[in-house]
Amino acid sequence: MIDWTQLYPAFAKQLADFLELCTSKGLRIEGTEGYRSPQRQAELYDRHDGTTNARPGMSPHQWGCAVDFIFVNEDGTRTYDGDWTEFGSLAERAGLVWGGTFRSDDKDHVEFAHWRQVRAANWRPPQKDQS
Repeated sequence: MIDWTQLYPAFAKQLADFLELCTSKGLRIEGTEGYRSPQRQAELYDRHDGTTNARPGMSPHQWGCAVDFIFVNEDGTRTYDGDWTEFGSLAERAGLVWGGTFRSDDKDHVEFAHWRQVRAANWRPPQKDQS
């Protein structure tokens, strides 16, 4: 599940539009990972298993500007078997960048087109209350 409070606001708006488009087309999807802390990004990068090619500080996830998805079957089971072409088309229609166009073919990934500007501005999601 995605914590919407950890997403960059303009990206969250585009993401909401994208999810509405998906629902209208009958695509059942669920976010698997959105914002990543620098520690989480380093952990994934250090695996060297293809999960991410982005070093810490270089992923739009770390700036609350990307979400990865999975399809949800009628029975509630999750799967990567789905219409990724339609998924990508709808993401682009909502103004997002679809990872299926990347050299690494990250088809379950969408990101905010202007995430590098967000990084340059050093925007950070609100800190979670640890109490």
